[in-house]
Amino acid sequence: MLQHREQWEAVCDDPSLVPAAVTEAMREPSGAATFRVPREDLNVDGTVIPFGQLVTLSTMSAMRDETVYHCPDVFDIRRSNQPRLHPIFGFGAHRCLGEALARAELEESLSAIAARIPHLHLDRPPKIKGHMGVRRIDDAMWIFWKP
Repeated sequence: MLQHREQWEAVCDDPSLVPAAVTEAMREPSGAATFRVPREDLNVDGTVIPFGQLVTLSTMSAMRDETVYHCPDVFDIRRSNQPRLHPIFGFGAHRCLGEALARAELEESLSAIAARIPHLHLDRPPKIKGHMGVRRIDDAMWIFWKP
């Protein structure tokens, strides 16, 4: 959020924006992809994925789906078209059971930081590496604040 100063300031000024900010921030997932193997031939929009074929599902691409998100490359905590169930937590039998806990922890953390350190600034943005599996911050992310 610190890379989007006006959005950070909005959250600091209006704590009711915290849940929406967390939801929007989750569109930058740490897991860039997941893998599945179909148990039977699978027809996806006219393309058959054969039984036993390893399939890579891009979480990064899903979070930029123009049919789901208006202006998907823009970080917008006031986005009004967020899906009810965030796709980052999976679907069906693979849906994450910890979604409610993860959201609660993120919302509480963001609320506490915004309330206690509203003058937080990003001095050096993170360098994110990796496009498959788990992404990581490759170098230190420097932040500072004035008491």
